[in-house]
Amino acid sequence: MKIIYVITKASEIGGAQIHVRDLSILSKNQGHDILVITGEKGALVDQLETSGVKTKVVPSLVRGINPLCDILCVIQLCKEYYMFKPDIIGLHSSKAGILGRLAAKITGFPAIFTAHGWSFAEGISPKKRKIYILIERIFSKLAIKIITVSKQDKDLAIKNRVSTDEHQVVIYNGVGPSLPTQKTNEESKTVKLIMVARFNKQKDHSTLINSLERLAHLDWRLDLVGGGPLLNKIRKLVDESSVKNKINILGERNDVDELLSSSHIFLLISNWEGYPLSILEAMSSGLPVICSNVGGVNEAVKDGFNGFLIERQDSVMLSEKIEKLICNSELRKAIGKNNYNDYIQKHSLETMHSKTLEVYKTVLEPR
Repeated sequence: MKIIYVITKASEIGGAQIHVRDLSILSKNQGHDILVITGEKGALVDQLETSGVKTKVVPSLVRGINPLCDILCVIQLCKEYYMFKPDIIGLHSSKAGILGRLAAKITGFPAIFTAHGWSFAEGISPKKRKIYILIERIFSKLAIKIITVSKQDKDLAIKNRVSTDEHQVVIYNGVGPSLPTQKTNEESKTVKLIMVARFNKQKDHSTLINSLERLAHLDWRLDLVGGGPLLNKIRKLVDESSVKNKINILGERNDVDELLSSSHIFLLISNWEGYPLSILEAMSSGLPVICSNVGGVNEAVKDGFNGFLIERQDSVMLSEKIEKLICNSELRKAIGKNNYNDYIQKHSLETMHSKTLEVYKTVLEPR
């Protein structure tokens, strides 16, 4: 099968980039002919090329709205589609999804759009939500199928009349196995917390920092991993907090597996989400998780079983759940074990890949 994947950003390695990278590499290793189109060079392109996956940079594929660039991008995408002659086109991220679907319509190649959390999810301003809903209502018809990474996202599209039940299919994200949590962790008196997330409006580092100020009397350390436009703002917030000596901002890292394996508790505090890969990576490491109850998070985390869910921006509730896990190592172990077992059963990379290829084959079958 000849497959083109299109995604806007390559300089950052977020959930959508990891998704495309893993699908591409697994498909290539199974003998499929893969081309990944991005809007820029970066870590994603480097990782794909190291694995032998063909890439193409289309500089006019930019995240922001730019009419001249957008028109040029559609023309360039059409050219790449005609040259590669794919059996199927997989589109990822909002901007690539819009321009990629338009180019697919023009060229006649079938396209599938994967929504990694809708642009009109809860947490987005009402004005922007209305605009994004209108855009997606128009462009959803240009995809032969839409893959959502959570049932919540599928239901959200139906509720807002963006797409139908029949036009969508849910395939949960999957990740490869991580390093197991080190046994020496539980011997440490200091409990290590970790949050792996970009510093942007989607993530809610400020609520996390506020909640931890209530726990200054306990023995813990927090590692914040990631980059993003709000990094300096959060750095300032940490410096002005009463727990600045307990928080380390590590920035972008290539050793996330090692950081997870040496931690005790994983946190993901957000304003909105799709079905975040970072939670699944923590699950594969056998860590208990505490997450905001937004988007499809509650489809991965069952409150009290493999982690705790907190309501959005509820710093008091977050403090209570963190304290509960800090003070009870046996509870951490039990919840971490449940998490790892859940990962094995539902969220392996191979399961996600096989279900995705099955969708491709189904939509390509003669009707």
